[in-house]
Amino acid sequence: MSDVPRLSVAGTLASMPEFSVSLAPELPPPAVTVVANFGMVAGRRASQSEIEDLWRSVEGIVSQATITVEDRNQFARRTATCVYQVSVAVDDDVVRQGRQDPERLREQLEGALESWVTACAGQVRGELTHAERTARRAVIENG
Repeated sequence: MSDVPRLSVAGTLASMPEFSVSLAPELPPPAVTVVANFGMVAGRRASQSEIEDLWRSVEGIVSQATITVEDRNQFARRTATCVYQVSVAVDDDVVRQGRQDPERLREQLEGALESWVTACAGQVRGELTHAERTARRAVIENG
């Protein structure tokens, strides 16, 4: 534990313990990654149940994958952009163990991701923020 950075917060109560910040270890890049701009198509974030639906589509293709839901925020002086992305990544060892061709796997995952995003686009799950409702109207309802 000695190589983990230790932070103490200045100006806090003396009784508060120190805490450590743990960073994820460097991992080799996945063998195959496919990414969808979910927000552009659906006009909102993906729900947890939709992510689980995506996994059910993906597990018929590969035995193990990492599905990442990411809110990417980019800022400039007069603009702010938030992109809701969903990616599916498969590690090299999973590809090798499954004896899968990476390009064929990429095509299959792209097809599954595209079908999933398209199915989600017509659905609204959960509450939407004003910005999400506006984006949905611009992309889906006025499109």
